[in-house]
Amino acid sequence: LEHGMTTVSSFTNVYGEPSTRENLSHIYDIMNERNEERIVLRDFSHYVEYVGLQFDKKEMQAVYTAIAASVKKGRYITAAAWLKGIGVVDKHTNVRTLYAAILSGQQYDPNPHRSTPEIELDEIRATLKTLSATWTYRVECMESFCRQFTAPSMSVDKFHAEFRNYHTSLLVQAKDRRSNVSRVACQVLAKLIRRWGAHFLKYSYTVLEYIFELVRQKIKVVHDSGLSVLICLLKHCGDHKDYKQMAILGREATTSKFVHLKVDCFALLCLYVQQQNAALKSNATFWTKLMQFCQHGVKDTAEVRNSALRLLALVEVERPALTKDVIAAMNAHLRKRYDEEYCIGNNNTQSQSKPPSEQEQKEKSPVKKNIKKISTNAVSTKTSKTPKTPIKTPKTPVKTPKTPKTPNTPSGGKKKKGKTYLFAYPKAPPGQFLNGFGELVDENDLLFAFEFVDTAKDKKITIDEFTTACRRLNVDGDADVLFSAFDEKHTGKVTFAGFKASAAAASSALMPFWTALLSGGHLQRGPLDSDLALSEANKVLLDLKRPDDERLLAMYSVVREFCNVARWRDSERFEKEFKKSIGPLLGQLRDSKHSSVVRECCVCLATLCMVQQAHYKAFEVRTMENLVEVLKLQDEKLHRSGQQAAHTMLRYVPDRKECPVMQIVSAACCDKNFPRLRLSGFVFVDFLLSQPQPKTKKVFWQYVENAMQSGLSDGDPNVRQLAFVALVKLEVVRNELALKYIGGFKKSRKEKYEQLKSEQQQQQQQQAPKALLTVHKRPKHDVEEEEKTSAAVLEAKRLERERFNKPKQERIETEYVVQQKRRSSKLEQQQLDKVRREQAEKEERMRREQAEKEERIKREQAEKEERTRREQAEKKERMKREQEQEQEQKVPAAQAQAGNDDFGFPKVHACYLAYFADKGVYCENPTHLVLYAKRKAMNGVAFAKVNKYLKAVK
Repeated sequence: LEHGMTTVSSFTNVYGEPSTRENLSHIYDIMNERNEERIVLRDFSHYVEYVGLQFDKKEMQAVYTAIAASVKKGRYITAAAWLKGIGVVDKHTNVRTLYAAILSGQQYDPNPHRSTPEIELDEIRATLKTLSATWTYRVECMESFCRQFTAPSMSVDKFHAEFRNYHTSLLVQAKDRRSNVSRVACQVLAKLIRRWGAHFLKYSYTVLEYIFELVRQKIKVVHDSGLSVLICLLKHCGDHKDYKQMAILGREATTSKFVHLKVDCFALLCLYVQQQNAALKSNATFWTKLMQFCQHGVKDTAEVRNSALRLLALVEVERPALTKDVIAAMNAHLRKRYDEEYCIGNNNTQSQSKPPSEQEQKEKSPVKKNIKKISTNAVSTKTSKTPKTPIKTPKTPVKTPKTPKTPNTPSGGKKKKGKTYLFAYPKAPPGQFLNGFGELVDENDLLFAFEFVDTAKDKKITIDEFTTACRRLNVDGDADVLFSAFDEKHTGKVTFAGFKASAAAASSALMPFWTALLSGGHLQRGPLDSDLALSEANKVLLDLKRPDDERLLAMYSVVREFCNVARWRDSERFEKEFKKSIGPLLGQLRDSKHSSVVRECCVCLATLCMVQQAHYKAFEVRTMENLVEVLKLQDEKLHRSGQQAAHTMLRYVPDRKECPVMQIVSAACCDKNFPRLRLSGFVFVDFLLSQPQPKTKKVFWQYVENAMQSGLSDGDPNVRQLAFVALVKLEVVRNELALKYIGGFKKSRKEKYEQLKSEQQQQQQQQAPKALLTVHKRPKHDVEEEEKTSAAVLEAKRLERERFNKPKQERIETEYVVQQKRRSSKLEQQQLDKVRREQAEKEERMRREQAEKEERIKREQAEKEERTRREQAEKKERMKREQEQEQEQKVPAAQAQAGNDDFGFPKVHACYLAYFADKGVYCENPTHLVLYAKRKAMNGVAFAKVNKYLKAVK
């Protein structure tokens, strides 16, 4: 930028925002379908043609060569070459055209000259409905879908008629675990949103619900893609008159269990307020709902509260009356932070009406500034109204007299305003290094330092990475010469084993490098010419999307400035200026995706605590709250860095009278959701108990008691172990408080505690420093007499202590026995009640089961009888039907035979027909036919003939 060169941000990405290096990395992943270390010309040409650019062979070769040559001795396009190729766009027009087309997502735009035909919409719908197809084909389907739905020829009605069948399929692809597919789906959604604008509003609510699942993930590429879609949606769609988008964002901002999602939702609400039209803002309901979310966010944890305060500041600009109650409910510390860091303009009437103090009037008075004497040990502030000859800050560190100890507070009791002290950085033993926290370097510190230099994360340090580290750490000398001493085997790459060997050797040529890398020596040199001004450094630190190099330089500039003891002797002046930088500095702890930045931030905070000590007391609570959030993370590097920084602050910065830092430590020991946080909390408790604490601080011991109660009953054995270790310290410092817990131990736990206590005492004796050897020898009888006297004094003190503690211990043991009896009787009564209750429940359950069984048997019996009755009725009905059918089949046959043949009995046949004609049925009984013949006076009808006739008929 200094030389007018084109950078990545000069181009526009798919979302309509300035492009970033992450966008270039994503495009490289899409081009590199084979997952190789390089992209050959054939694959590169295929992708360029697919984007829609028309280059001939010679132009394509020239573009490929120009990008590959951006890296030293580069012949192929690698990831590094693709990122650095953006720097040659000013020299090659075709390269500029290529980067502009690919970054803006030209492959998603309709192109009538495209050689390959578009995929059918039915096939696209079937493919995107599931995740079963290959990821490359799904990407092609989404790109083709975007080109067809963003065509200028498509009308609004056709868009709504077709898109309602596809938008859920796109959201399914956005939730794919493969980041390339998820990012392409997000880019397609952004293209559609930018194309259709307010017409996309009816689908925006579903998009919000689905994309929240991406934003709440900790994978950076997925989180950033989802967040970019939501930003694009809020900028182009507007909202419904019922504020549905606000309701969805506010719900997630206040009820989600993901802290970073809450922070992002409040940031999106800020953008939402800025993008809405005057018609929506004129309604009072709009601001009422918004203030409900603000009130909930201000009461939340640190990160969410900071994001909610920004939203509150925006509301205060347009509706100051609605924010008065929320601002008035803040405590003094939060109100001060809000007015200084978040409040926009001078809307705060209280700050306007507050008259300036005498000290502020003195500082604002140019006359008194000009006649103020300038000390040789401090640099005065510059005046803008009456400039004088500028006083240059010395480039070399200020030499201060060494003190044998660095107490947390200046000698002489309470610190008075304006009182100052000097500081000497801790020095390492000969042949060893201290880390940035003033402790001896261990294996983890070496590993973290190696990862700081290894920016490519390939477990090898190259000359380029070494040069970058030297530039970051302001190491003087030729980087090539230093690397030749660093790379002892001259292979061009240094592994972690070679890194450790070089650190152990610690050659004189590399000593400045090791001091800066391991011990933070670059922060102890005083301000440099290349450092940023405080205001500029704060702006850089506020933007977490800035490159790591810029943020590291800003952090180092802030720390080097405020570690200049000669300049910041006055505590009031230090607090006034540093409160502008503490917020941006602590904001770096939230960037968990860049662990090296978080660790360097912890080193910077530790350095400030070591130098400023009691001056830092005004910021220790806020710092500890942010470090506790880091301690909750599972990443070993972040967790250990946060623990080291917090330990350094506890060692050098004294706590306030109300012990707020100890309150935070006690709360960390009792947090059941984060086991590693509880472990770190008891490490801090053990350290604080080893420090001299005034016995009048009842609040401090109350917090210790809360922590011990939680730790001794913790379900995690590691936490209980550390609680026992802290109890050993507590028994030495406050015996009566420790006996309250020791007396309540069972036999097994008491034996375990005594064993741990003996191990701790042996360990302390082994680590105890040996007596210093003196130059001259004392007479033997003097030594023996002194030993006898000291032994007698110690024995007298021991007897006195036992005599004093014996009745107290007996009383405690008696109270414990009584409590145990009461507890045992209470437990017995509870057990008896439980047995009775269980017996009653059992009897009730058996009675209920018996009644249900009898009811079931009765019901089954009735059903069985009913079923039997139905079956019998059906059987009778069926038999009757069968008889009728049989009769119907017999009668016509008999009629037909009887009408045609008399079977040799004509008189009987005539009587048979007469019977049928008279009664309508054929007679089958011979007796009835004989009697009928007698009544009708028909002769020749004898019983024997009738019987034979009827048999013949049958």
